[in-house]
Formats: sequence, structure tokens, C-alpha cells
Amino acid sequence: MAYLILFSMLFLHLIADYNLQGVLAQFKQKKWWKENYPQAQYKNDWMIALVEHSFMWSFLVCLPLLGYMGMTSGWDEAGWLFSVLVGFNTVVHAMVDNEKANKGTFNLIEDQLVHFVQIWASWMLLFH
Repeated sequence: MAYLILFSMLFLHLIADYNLQGVLAQFKQKKWWKENYPQAQYKNDWMIALVEHSFMWSFLVCLPLLGYMGMTSGWDEAGWLFSVLVGFNTVVHAMVDNEKANKGTFNLIEDQLVHFVQIWASWMLLFH
């Protein structure tokens, strides 16, 4: 069961980070906003797209853990830990994607490696 959950998390990573990201891939880039909406009121709009994508990714990737925890530990404990994992992973994901999309300090390989480590670490909290 533990490895099925890990593989489910990896599969959901691929879905959330590629298929479902859609227009947020452009919207999370400062450059896109400067080129398309150079007015001052839009200069920070890239941040909401970055957080939205990061939250979506974190929620979906951690969903298998929520199901497992809910069935084995009870839904109250599962909800609390799920919220902490989603919150932490959202912050880390946003920081990593900002490095890749805006600062140019991460390439796709580094970006994906960090996301895989996030998944593995979240999984290890339950299956250590």
C-alpha cells in the first residue's frame, strides 16, 4: 500500500505540474505581465498565479496521503496533518517555481528534482 501511495503522488505530480498548470505557467512569470500588462497595478499579479499553481500542486500531490491517513488514523488527525503538508509544500513549490520561472537560477531538472524530494519527504512522514 505504501508504494502505491508514493506512485500515486508521483503520478499526480505529473498531472498537476504539466497538464493542469495551463495558463498559470505564463501567468506566474513576471516577464509575461511586463510584456502584456505593463501598467503599475499589474506588476505583482504574477504572485497570485504562482501561489495558485503551487497550492493546486500541493493539494493534489498530498491527496493520497489524506485518504490513507483518514482511513487509518481518523479524519480529524488526517485533516490537521494534511493541512500542514499542503501549506508547507505550497511555500516550497512556490519558491522553487519562482527560481525557475522568474530568477532563472533553476532549470527544469533542478525544479523537478526538488519537487520529487518534496513528494518523497511528505511520503516518508507517514511511511518511515
